[in-house]
Amino acid sequence: MLLRLMVVLLLSPLAALAEGLPEPQSDTVSDFADILPEPDEAEVDALIREIRDETGVSIVVVTMDRIANYGGGGQSLEAYARALFNDWGIGDAKRNDGILILVVPGDREARIDLGAGYSAEFDCPAQWVMDTAMVPQFREGKMARGIVEGVQAARDALVQPFVEGRVDGLCQPVAAYSDRIGREWPSAVPPRTVELVAGRRQRAGVDGRIYLTEIRHQIVYG
Repeated sequence: MLLRLMVVLLLSPLAALAEGLPEPQSDTVSDFADILPEPDEAEVDALIREIRDETGVSIVVVTMDRIANYGGGGQSLEAYARALFNDWGIGDAKRNDGILILVVPGDREARIDLGAGYSAEFDCPAQWVMDTAMVPQFREGKMARGIVEGVQAARDALVQPFVEGRVDGLCQPVAAYSDRIGREWPSAVPPRTVELVAGRRQRAGVDGRIYLTEIRHQIVYG
């Protein structure tokens, strides 16, 4: 009885948060912040669909001006992203392979959430996606470009190694992406820019099944 009460108390805040979450605009891109011009949104949508068709991995991009305007008032970005990931049921239930890219320009924060199918070795490339592909563009005010390049980098640094079952050398340069954009893998990523949040958590998807989600990689840029 006590254990059941503890579970209810732990899940109640997440359930309450989920009630105020928005519905997705699509299964690829939900640009609530309206920062993606039509050509860029079409490019992101096409890229995500191509990745999903080729690998089975689902990437979802979400933008919001502030999470408080979409049911996240008083919540940390970590808690909000977890609830959104869970409520939308991102990724395959068996492989736990979903990827959520959440960009909140009004709060000057961005976050990559990985399904629990990604081992801890994927921390390094996920951090690289943020620091090399996305944040430099964001700091120049090029939000749309940062998102496009973020999805491209996620494909090369996260999705491809995941579907190949490859974990060795994930902290080495991702040649395909580095060659395309002309940026090298950073030898060291400034620790002040990244908060790593580890730990596996149960989540109930929209289909009622229980998933495991591993939440990492929050960046405050400015």
